[in-house]
Amino acid sequence: MTAAGKAAFPGVPAIVLLAAIGITTVVRAVVAGMAGLTDDEAYYRLLASVPAMSYVDHPPMAAWMIAAGRFVAGDNPFGIRLCAVLAPLVGFLALWRFAHILFGEVVAERAVWFALAMPLLAVGGVVITPDTPSVLFWGLSFWALAELHESGNANWWLVVGLCAGLGLLSKYTNLFVGAGIVLWLSLHPANRRWFFAWQLWWRCRSSSGTRRTNGRHSPGSSGASSRARVLRSSTWSRS
Repeated sequence: MTAAGKAAFPGVPAIVLLAAIGITTVVRAVVAGMAGLTDDEAYYRLLASVPAMSYVDHPPMAAWMIAAGRFVAGDNPFGIRLCAVLAPLVGFLALWRFAHILFGEVVAERAVWFALAMPLLAVGGVVITPDTPSVLFWGLSFWALAELHESGNANWWLVVGLCAGLGLLSKYTNLFVGAGIVLWLSLHPANRRWFFAWQLWWRCRSSSGTRRTNGRHSPGSSGASSRARVLRSSTWSRS
């Protein structure tokens, strides 16, 4: 129920939404543990076997997530996909808070319902790919912007920059997050004051280095040698 006593959908209390999130999370966890890995997932698992700041053909975040999942749940399909199963929970919370700040509780609940019903996000909650952290940190970046907009506290730029930087370590299309932020600042006169906030420029400077890690910090001096080292490191194969 909302503060105004209205549910997001007539006759559907908020507790049903929480139950739906819990049930779908359990279903995704079961599928993640039972389904065989895709070819891309198997490759990302190999990357995770050679921790690095970046790789010749991919940023490192998906590999880091796989490494974390394997540490917690073992070197198996469920462990490899554990972060993909958990990421939507954080994403739903960020989406709810973002919509709640800008539009109120009814819209916030509806936004989560619609996200929960999206087939693409349902699949993304099982299969681990660079899109998993990319979408997560994209959403977290805009949640932090909403907090900035509501509070007027320039320190929220530090959170925006952190989330945007982690997004770049996930997938380079997250550069469009920065483009959207620049447009938001430029097109609304009231927002232009943020161009003079040191927190904005400090985070931009510290986050820009993520684009320079690709290749230079990869395991190997060339694309061929890097991939060869990754492939040689694996002793685990799919059954």
